[in-house]
Amino acid sequence: MSLGVPFIGSNHLEGHLYASWLKESGEISGFGKPGFPLACLIASGGHTDLILMEGHGNYKLVGRTRDDAAGRLLTKLLGF
Repeated sequence: MSLGVPFIGSNHLEGHLYASWLKESGEISGFGKPGFPLACLIASGGHTDLILMEGHGNYKLVGRTRDDAAGRLLTKLLGF
């Protein structure tokens, strides 16, 4: 790129999954490595998805709402 900065692509929803393991400093939390499989709930703004995480990069959508009401409610309750 013209700025000499590398471009790194990321998946927005995958970021929600991994955010649980981050500290404010950006380091990985002391919870240790995740034990797979994991059931993950993504409830934010426009997304309410239940994901089965069988490993890093290995996800299956188990269910989701037809609208964004659940995620929007959570966002409003938490004041984001």
